[in-house]
Amino acid sequence: NKYDLIFLDSSLFGFLCEKIKLNFPTIKIITFFHNIEYNYSKEMARLKKKIHYLTWIVSYLNEKKVTKNSDKIIVLNKRENEELERIYKRKSDYILPLSFKDEFNKEKIINNNKLNYLFLGTNFYANYEGIKWFVNNVMSELDGELYIVGKDFEKVKKELEILPNIKVIGTVDKTEDWYYKIPIVISPIFSGSGMKTKTAEALMFGKYIFGTTEAFEGYELEYDKVGGLCNNKEEFIKKIKNQNKKILTESFNNYSREEYLKKYSWEQTKNRIEEILNEI
Repeated sequence: NKYDLIFLDSSLFGFLCEKIKLNFPTIKIITFFHNIEYNYSKEMARLKKKIHYLTWIVSYLNEKKVTKNSDKIIVLNKRENEELERIYKRKSDYILPLSFKDEFNKEKIINNNKLNYLFLGTNFYANYEGIKWFVNNVMSELDGELYIVGKDFEKVKKELEILPNIKVIGTVDKTEDWYYKIPIVISPIFSGSGMKTKTAEALMFGKYIFGTTEAFEGYELEYDKVGGLCNNKEEFIKKIKNQNKKILTESFNNYSREEYLKKYSWEQTKNRIEEILNEI
């Protein structure tokens, strides 16, 4: 069809990328690395899930080919750029942070003047590891209730509901309903790659976010204004308690919402992609 450009929305299209270049050398190829899949599958393999050893190898082969044959590469953040160079000996051409389509409706906010906490995410290794640590180490020191919402978390309900103020909801139809009624999002994530979608989502809904370095990876924020950067038990307890009074009087975090609109909304990303395409 005489295409001028191909945009590959994953780094796992290495064999396809190579075939395009061999057969149509004049076509320009842009590849968007949503994370370094090699690192992600390596972490899964570390957890002794045998199938992921094969995924680890396939990820490496695809990413090596896509790195060699792409005219331009986009990554999400500085860390991914450094990993790209370390593993595949090539830097990216552009850094384009994660973005999220704006689905916020201010009229749906429920102000109940309660210091409740929300952990939202699918039950997979990094999320389970993080929230398990939080309920075992932090929650006993906090007032209010913690709600754990996300696909398949009901399967570990007994393991996580170790205190009366911990409620495992699990799979729901609409996660946004929980953002509207709970002011505080906690994100104790200690492993992973790329940028965390749930952080952008929480910013969009104007939440106070208390998270680890990994949870905020790739985000340019003033942590004390958004909530707090916390990497251990003491920091989570101290920083959440320090913000309690403010959260009770101002349950909607305007700073979070404004940072989302300026940096992580789809409109901002759309404009940047247009600039990139015009440059190429």
